[in-house]
Amino acid sequence: LWCSIVAKADTTTQAVLEVYYAPTCGHCLDFIRTAVAQVLNAKLPGERVKVSVLPLPFEVLPVSRCRDHVSCYGNLAPLCAMEAAQPHPTPADSPHLLSAVAYTVCTLEEAVSLSDLRTTVVRDCAARAGLQSEVLEACARGPEVFDIMYGADYSSTAPAAVDRLTAAGFRMDRPYAMPLVLLNGDWLQCSGGGCTAVRTPEGTSALPRPESLLALVCARLSPLPPACAKLPSLTPLHKTRPTPACEDCAEISNFRWKQPSRTHWETFCLLAVAASFVLLGAALVARVKFGAFNQCGLKREGYRSGLDGSIKSNIGLVDGAG
Repeated sequence: LWCSIVAKADTTTQAVLEVYYAPTCGHCLDFIRTAVAQVLNAKLPGERVKVSVLPLPFEVLPVSRCRDHVSCYGNLAPLCAMEAAQPHPTPADSPHLLSAVAYTVCTLEEAVSLSDLRTTVVRDCAARAGLQSEVLEACARGPEVFDIMYGADYSSTAPAAVDRLTAAGFRMDRPYAMPLVLLNGDWLQCSGGGCTAVRTPEGTSALPRPESLLALVCARLSPLPPACAKLPSLTPLHKTRPTPACEDCAEISNFRWKQPSRTHWETFCLLAVAASFVLLGAALVARVKFGAFNQCGLKREGYRSGLDGSIKSNIGLVDGAG
């Protein structure tokens, strides 16, 4: 399998790197601030190397409540930082991508080291990454970040990657160690500064030796760009294995944003509206029964069908966890 990966360099002139992380994953933090940073700092040609660094979906509060809880909007803010780097994957030499990844690392450092994010996390990490804190905070604490979450650009990244993996035969009912790292569609087993194996539906196929992420990216490029001429030595890797109790594991079946649950007040209002529709429908059905609308040719069955559709459109929740 390793030979096939290297052989692709003869015919493949582009590399697409996808890295998906969990918001409190320590392994993800280590990998992004070492291996991914090394790739970005190499200044590989953007027309030949594309990179995505995005969060996996996680539970969020409704927008009306998320804005008041830093544990919610603070972990969503990296999506706002990445907005300038759209569309994803982004050219590896994009300054917007570099700044957004710096912001992501800062947020992960705080999420991993502290029990709760500080209320100043957006401002502090924006200053560290050279981004405008006011813009980021307005995005993360308003509806804009939810538009990003459910938008076409994000849907084409992590959810689409998982669709490809499940189509390839990977099981959806077992946990896998994070981060999720894909290189030209190959799922790599990585941690710390590099990678040790390629994942397959049957298990893992170990690389002949641990390789840095930068070396693996360069192996996909032909001819080699100057940045690949002298590759730095790989620091020792900390191998991680997924177990049911692994704190940095996740099931790939969960890689979908779930629509946030509604508040009790919102649910009450919607149920009240639904009830009014039902009462209205009952009244109209009664009138049909006594011939009040017979001249219009209105059929009871057809009207009930239409009314049910109206109720569903008003109180139905779209669940993206399919």
